[in-house]
Amino acid sequence: MPNKKQVNKKEKQWNNLQNVTLIIPTYNRPHYLTRLLNYYASKQTPIRFLILDSSDTQSKTSNEQAVAALGDKARYVNFPSTIPVAAKLFEGLKLVETPYCAFCADDDLVFIDGLLQALTTLQSNPDYVCVDGIYLNFNQVQNNVHLRIEYATKGIGAEDPGARVFKLYQKYESLFYGVFRTKNALDIFSGVSKNPSLHYQELFQATSALLIGKSHRLPIFYAARQHCDPADMNRDKWQTYYWFAENPKEFMEHYLLYREELWNFYQNHVAEQKYSKETFFQIMDIAHAMYFGVGCPPEYFHSVLQNKWPADVYQKSNLFSENVCNHLKSTRRVWLEASIENIIKWMPKILLSYYSLWDMRKLNKKIQRYTKANWKCALARELKWLAGVDSFGHAYQELCLYLGQPQ
Repeated sequence: MPNKKQVNKKEKQWNNLQNVTLIIPTYNRPHYLTRLLNYYASKQTPIRFLILDSSDTQSKTSNEQAVAALGDKARYVNFPSTIPVAAKLFEGLKLVETPYCAFCADDDLVFIDGLLQALTTLQSNPDYVCVDGIYLNFNQVQNNVHLRIEYATKGIGAEDPGARVFKLYQKYESLFYGVFRTKNALDIFSGVSKNPSLHYQELFQATSALLIGKSHRLPIFYAARQHCDPADMNRDKWQTYYWFAENPKEFMEHYLLYREELWNFYQNHVAEQKYSKETFFQIMDIAHAMYFGVGCPPEYFHSVLQNKWPADVYQKSNLFSENVCNHLKSTRRVWLEASIENIIKWMPKILLSYYSLWDMRKLNKKIQRYTKANWKCALARELKWLAGVDSFGHAYQELCLYLGQPQ
């Protein structure tokens, strides 16, 4: 039994959540928003909620009813359906009354324990600009929940802002859903909205954040993100290589505008300015060149140019095939490539026997008792070991409770 001192400490930590606002933008997905808000209402958390709604009239009616479940802890903000995404987020941030904030998509889930630990860590570290944790990606098929790890790299803690940006683009992971100080988030999104394309808006948010301070990723499960189609299927210029192949001139014009806005942000919001404009641009150019290069598959560019080349050009991105298979006669090459594919296909099944399935059975039984529903966790083969990890079991329990909410 916990003593009175332990109870008071836990209560104080729980009450700390009243210092953070969870901002939930939504657009024509009332079923997802209802599920999310019903989950948080069932938890009776002191978190403040801000729902930014730019849906059509019918969806807005459903959304307002869903918001009512949270009582006076939630504020509903009506936006026209034509408002740009960045403008909606910036206007919403202006309404936040707590010192800390975080975003949550209407089809995702930020775990309350994860939010609390991220908030506490940010409060204790003035050199951090953003704190989050490990992200699960889930896909629900009836009562089966397919899970994989989405974001799990360490935070970026270099002292130099240029080094932090360079590290970000070595393996880019969005910082959008982490916990921020509201003042920092306002400064960042004032610049985000000045970029005309969604692609550079996202990059500006992460880059400008790391110009201000460090990011920190806790070794906990912070959020679960649903794998589904975006609410707006007409998202412009989202993939670098599509945009570059279709219109390289426009791509570079937008990049130069984006880079100039980053320089303006650096001058206005970074306390210790050690870079000249020339040096700053050089750092940004090299860092982004790494990112753009990694995101450009040779197969796509080959498909764009294929009609300009002879039909018998052999295009294969696999290094083993290029360096070994191509030197063999055609029949042997086909046989060797097929053999390699079969080995790769069967290898995960062989590796699976290394893990104990007992943990999975125990976890599913525990979930059934906890959620009063027959959920089954379908982890990727390489993640079976997670079933025996207590923190994962708790996160998965909460995810199943969330998925079981009425929509």
